[in-house]
Amino acid sequence: MAWEQRQLNDVVKFSKGKFYSKNDLVEDGNEVILYGQLYTNYQTAISYSDTKVIPKPNSVYSIGKEVIIPSSGESAEDISIASSIIASGIIIAGDLNILTPLNTLNNTFLALALSNGKSKKELSKYAQGKSIVHLHGKDFRKLILKYPNLNEQIKIKEFVLRLDNLINLHQRKISKLLKLQQQFSKLLLVKSSHDNLKLRFKYFKSKWVLHKLSELAPLRGGYAFKSNEFQHQGIPIIRISNILSNGKIDGDFVYSKKLSRDNHVTLSENDILIAMSGATTGKTAIIQENHNRLYYQNQRVGYFTKLDGVSYEFINVLVKSALFNIQLKSVLVAGAQPNISAKDIDNFEFYIPEQDEERKLIGQLYNNVTKIIQISQKRLDSLMLLKKEYLNKIFI
Repeated sequence: MAWEQRQLNDVVKFSKGKFYSKNDLVEDGNEVILYGQLYTNYQTAISYSDTKVIPKPNSVYSIGKEVIIPSSGESAEDISIASSIIASGIIIAGDLNILTPLNTLNNTFLALALSNGKSKKELSKYAQGKSIVHLHGKDFRKLILKYPNLNEQIKIKEFVLRLDNLINLHQRKISKLLKLQQQFSKLLLVKSSHDNLKLRFKYFKSKWVLHKLSELAPLRGGYAFKSNEFQHQGIPIIRISNILSNGKIDGDFVYSKKLSRDNHVTLSENDILIAMSGATTGKTAIIQENHNRLYYQNQRVGYFTKLDGVSYEFINVLVKSALFNIQLKSVLVAGAQPNISAKDIDNFEFYIPEQDEERKLIGQLYNNVTKIIQISQKRLDSLMLLKKEYLNKIFI
């Protein structure tokens, strides 16, 4: 069945939120939605708000059928976003446009329609301003909206909300696993010889001894590849820009021809790297799932080398630990171009178990949690891609 096409002004009632800012927030009061929440904690459909205020006279309360759009933001793209409110009694604060659909429109479907496809592009055109852009209801009343019958609207919004629920579940799972992993490293490592381990594998009773990182995984510097020799294919070169803040090796690669002698610059799967300058200075990452592909190591990329008798999985625990970050902050040279030296990192000190068997178990435990996180992240990425593709097909 063909979708109907109407001006917004014909199918919704326009109004505005009132009062309130972050300064009005209290621990106990009436639920409120501030315009900033649509940027910091976006939800397709809002059923509750964990922010509270003491109600003022003449406040605007939701009836559970509204759509809200920010009245101001940093860019036209940011401001072109809508959420539905599906609960009554929530205060709608100032700087929010309120659209209350007539009976022919479902409010969550309307929020999706305005946040995607052609309607989103058209909405952004009505935003005015430079450093701060503004969007007022009177400016986009004539926006053309396409929509199907009410039954189809409800099916579309229910499918998207099911995807949202699955996405939220995976996000919460990953968040909990990351906290668990951080807790493991705190419990399984000690700061000094006087600290007592809060968690230890059974049957291990040997002392923990102090070692410099250079004795466990000395840092190897990279090679100064010349930019005029970069190629469009060949062996990918890992530069500091490829070490991302999320701990992944990714981004745009440049390539090199095969060097005649390259043992001093080759990298492979599971190698641990650190950015030694630039925006991600001090961030570490592991080369994952490269299917035995070879990489070259550029300058200012550090590689923690492998030594016999030292569990490399345990090295990963060390460089991801709070103890590593504390020492990193003490040697980091700040400025327009932050940097660290290989010598400083090699001098980082850690108390570690005498027996490598215990180090292996600590590393394996940490790595097992990492693998579960990676699997969950892949599922999350797939769900988010599915949602994106579905919305792109529905709202052309």
